[in-house]
Amino acid sequence: MVLQILVFGNYETVVTFAEHEVESQKLTRESDCFLTEVCCSKFATPLPVPKNISKEQAEKWEILNAKINVAIDNHLRDIRPSSKNFRYTIDIIKRDAKTFINAFSNLLNKRTTTFKENIFDAKKHLDISYEDAVILHSLFNGENAILDNLDMDTLNGLYITLNKFCENLIRDPNSHLLKNSYYRLYLADALLNSKQNYQAIYYSMAGIRPRNTAYGHSVCDIGIVKTSKVLINEYSKRHEFNDDPFTFDKNDSFLIDQGGGNFISFTPMNNNISQQQNEDIVDAVNSKYTDEETSTFKIASFFKNNVNRLTIPTFVHSTNKVKKSPIEMLRTLYQILTSRLKKTKLLMSPKSFEEINSYKPFVQFARKLKELCNEKKDSIKVDSLEENINRDSIQAIFDNPINFYLTEIDGASCIENQKVLLENVMLALSNHEVYVNAVNEMLYMDKLNKRKIFRNFFKSPLENHDLEEEK
Repeated sequence: MVLQILVFGNYETVVTFAEHEVESQKLTRESDCFLTEVCCSKFATPLPVPKNISKEQAEKWEILNAKINVAIDNHLRDIRPSSKNFRYTIDIIKRDAKTFINAFSNLLNKRTTTFKENIFDAKKHLDISYEDAVILHSLFNGENAILDNLDMDTLNGLYITLNKFCENLIRDPNSHLLKNSYYRLYLADALLNSKQNYQAIYYSMAGIRPRNTAYGHSVCDIGIVKTSKVLINEYSKRHEFNDDPFTFDKNDSFLIDQGGGNFISFTPMNNNISQQQNEDIVDAVNSKYTDEETSTFKIASFFKNNVNRLTIPTFVHSTNKVKKSPIEMLRTLYQILTSRLKKTKLLMSPKSFEEINSYKPFVQFARKLKELCNEKKDSIKVDSLEENINRDSIQAIFDNPINFYLTEIDGASCIENQKVLLENVMLALSNHEVYVNAVNEMLYMDKLNKRKIFRNFFKSPLENHDLEEEK
């Protein structure tokens, strides 16, 4: 399928259509468990419909209100508050309201579309001839005899192609740093066995998801590439690192691309980066940010000194007690509950790549460091609520509800109906805020309820039974 597209089709067109379909599915999805709980909660005020309208129009307003709730949930997912310190409160809603009004004005008056032209360059990711692709496909299917019939030039070309594949597996094609698969399968074990104390620094870009929503993955990738280059350049000015694969010395420093705008650095404690140097790196990267589509991203960092195989288990265990944001905690709990209602065979299935690597101390450590780094991004996210990126992501999220409103609601241009529309959006935001804060209080302040919740949600998988049986 991929081969046929590359050789006979327009790759950019295929990527564009696929990306558009993914975004459409995300933005028009059915209400998930978390969203249903918010809307049906005793804390939520139902979104009203205008009075003195026909039954048919009332039904369409109900559909519109459901679309509004989905869109609001998508908006909050894009913000992704990362810690217990970020709560989507009324004060933040007020900051967001101005941006919502501007976004709605654009949508109602200009009928903008979220379908963006794809500018992704496929060649830099996969440069392979049709002939080499056919040979590799045969080899992967066990047809090794094909090698006996190849001349030396073809074999040399195939050797070069395999080296490119190997490079692609261990090195990120954009940043050109060694990447997460290399870290998990090789470097994490090397660090574990080095008997050396390290300083670990995690760098993470903020605002990727809103830009994905607003402008598409391809435009967002441009910003990630730009930011990666700036970060690597600023880091290199202050510290050298080993960028050669599969060569390891206990005195080496490393900078690894973990994917998705995340990087992790390991430096021996006897040659570590000072706090001031690290702040200078972050400030230098963030100074390049502008409120434009293809701008660099702002970054946050978190570092931990004296990391070794003995300290990591304690560190990971202790930081697991850090309270997550109420929104993310609730979604996790509801996902677990939903999975319990299914007679699944997952217990018998082969373990995934994630599960196989999850027990490794340095892999667990990187994941935990990422979570703590995410908490540093909350102030950046709050500031972004007043930027163009927030307006444009809101426009993308609400493109479907607004199109429904304009095409299905009678008197869509009437100021009274537009007022009800915007009031319902703000009410949906308020419902999320009130519900999440109320349940957050129950989860973290009421010890009895907390024990009950965890007892019900985290029973042994062997105890699967229907929810009705639990009542």
